[in-house]
Amino acid sequence: MAHIIMSVFLVVGLSLWHTEGARIRRQSVNKSWTEGRNACVRGFNNAVIDRTGTIFECRAHCEVNIGISSFSCSSIEYHARSERCVLSEASSDTHGLLEPCTGDGWTFSELKAGRSEPPVAPQSQCFGC
Repeated sequence: MAHIIMSVFLVVGLSLWHTEGARIRRQSVNKSWTEGRNACVRGFNNAVIDRTGTIFECRAHCEVNIGISSFSCSSIEYHARSERCVLSEASSDTHGLLEPCTGDGWTFSELKAGRSEPPVAPQSQCFGC
């Protein structure tokens, strides 16, 4: 009996997450990522996620974050060598960018309406690596 209840809970939980994830993805469809560049917004880090393999995974963390946490993610800073992903509600519109970023290897990208990044290999978005 306990196994059946646990299975039902897992199925319902996954369904709710999937539904919530779909809603969040629809919210960010009208925005796209700017091309990565050697820049950063100092002092406005809302969340740090280690062991993020690529800048694309870091962007996905930001997209999933939209609407489900205490801040609305607008930009990321990614460090390829350390695989560190920094999420921020700050953007180039709300805070000044430090360009180039004082730390080697950081790549900045943000969500913008009506812009899209050309497809590039992850290695080409690593500054100072």
